[in-house]
Amino acid sequence: MGKRPEKRYNMSNQFCTKCGGSIPEGSAFCPNCGEPVAQAAPQQPQYQQPAPQAQAPTIPAPGGNTWTCEFGAVNTGKFCNECGKQRPAPAETWTCKCGTVNTGKFCTECGNPRPQKLTACPQCGAPIENPDNPPKFCPECGFKLR
Repeated sequence: MGKRPEKRYNMSNQFCTKCGGSIPEGSAFCPNCGEPVAQAAPQQPQYQQPAPQAQAPTIPAPGGNTWTCEFGAVNTGKFCNECGKQRPAPAETWTCKCGTVNTGKFCTECGNPRPQKLTACPQCGAPIENPDNPPKFCPECGFKLR
């Protein structure tokens, strides 16, 4: 893990100069585009965040789609307000026959392998319109698909 960047405050700017997005007070980076928040005028003192201590993170308003960066900052945008890193891509999930929701190649509850997506009928080769939710039977030849 890298060193947490120095926290900069700019109380006079509430919107990003690059994308125009709203920037929460105290953010070092725009949560929409990752642009560093503009520095305050040189004559104004710059606030430096003290060394991180064990404290509960500030949680954004409920109902938002939140995520936590590797430094523990809770965020709602595409980029971390603290370090500027981009939000990681969510892991693709799948549901096993036993009902367990998984992210890996095998079910964590029963050990069954993740089912392969069916893109074409193995009997006649007709394409499957929705591989994530295939029909029980092939619409072209009637072959049982699942």
